[in-house]
Amino acid sequence: MPLLMVLLTLFVSNSNVYGQLPGLPPSDPSDTTMIFSSPRPLISDTNIFRARKQGFAGELYLSTHGFGLGLGYQWALSEQMVVSITLAGSGARNTDEFEVFDRFGIYVPNKVNRLLMFPLLFGTRYRLFKDDITESLRPHISAALGATFIMEGPYQGHEQNFFGSLPDARWYTRPGGYLGLGANIGNFGGGNALGVEIRYYSIPFGGKGLESIKDLPIENFGGIFLCLNFGVIN
Repeated sequence: MPLLMVLLTLFVSNSNVYGQLPGLPPSDPSDTTMIFSSPRPLISDTNIFRARKQGFAGELYLSTHGFGLGLGYQWALSEQMVVSITLAGSGARNTDEFEVFDRFGIYVPNKVNRLLMFPLLFGTRYRLFKDDITESLRPHISAALGATFIMEGPYQGHEQNFFGSLPDARWYTRPGGYLGLGANIGNFGGGNALGVEIRYYSIPFGGKGLESIKDLPIENFGGIFLCLNFGVIN
């Protein structure tokens, strides 16, 4: 009997004992790691497009006329086509207008009128190379047509400020539009992005034009504009 107990003790001590610690899976060499793949892309162009189909957008302009601001509303008709309506405001002047300082303040020599223009345009934007270029850079072409409201207010140097000239201002309406080339950059959530465009505006006044500087009338209120768009979609 003692010999039997010794043999049982030796057998147990030489055996491999498998245990399970709390919180750990059983040590089974037959277990394998299984990886499941999604049947559809987790992020796709369609998901980005569906995030935003319409919304407001602001614009900042820089041209030989100076700075301008605009506000518009846009609708995405597809992943490549967007239509919009925009109202903008900008000064209109000759490129050779220089302000002069004297003891009375600031004035522009030979200036006879303050000119402002407000284009109200219906536009479209079409995305290029959708399947060939990364989503972080989306080039496009654009075009717009509409009406431009032009204000002509008398300029009297130190004697009258901008608001003082408004009661005597005259208004004109002229057709206008632009062609543009640019790109939308990035995606800041909800389909929003930043856009950069170079546009050529054509806003012919006709006749003898309007004078900002005496004897130097402006016959076309257009030109090349650098435009920054904020909150654009697609």
